Amino acid sequence: MATHALTAQHLTRRFASRLAVDDVSFEFRAGEIFGLLGPNGAGKTTTLRMLAGLIAPTSGSVQLDGQAMTPHAAPRLRERIGFLTEAPGLWDNLTVRENLLVYARLYGLADPGKAVTDALTLFEIADRGHDRTARLSKGLKQRVALARTIVHQPPIVLLDEPTSGLDPESARDVRELIGSHD
Repeated sequence: MATHALTAQHLTRRFASRLAVDDVSFEFRAGEIFGLLGPNGAGKTTTLRMLAGLIAPTSGSVQLDGQAMTPHAAPRLRERIGFLTEAPGLWDNLTVRENLLVYARLYGLADPGKAVTDALTLFEIADRGHDRTARLSKGLKQRVALARTIVHQPPIVLLDEPTSGLDPESARDVRELIGSHD
């Protein structure tokens, strides 16, 4: 099995005169859990967005498996990354299954239906597949968002505050699901 690595080298990001991320470097490999801790406004989300190839650093670089995350390469490299943003980003008028099928098809999976079923089963929401996401609790929406994040089985998964705003029991369930996923 290939070892996948995501590397940040001297990442810096400015928004006009505001310095959001200042000279950050690290590397992590598939299977490792790596956390960014800090107060609001410390640049955690900005760092994750650069790692996912959604925004370019002002200076520094991101590499996935030794390949530079350039604007040209980012769309191809993003296929190897699952990214859960702070906001779940689900379509309320679609069912849980329909939401996940959109992403499975966007990733060009050979059997999107099976991938969705597997993700629903993994996050223990298979019985909610036909529910409209608008009717789900915040905790269930977060499970759907996590299922969406891994529906294409990426070797690298980036999670931006996966338990934010959840009640303690739901937050514990989400942490256990994350910890149990390999």
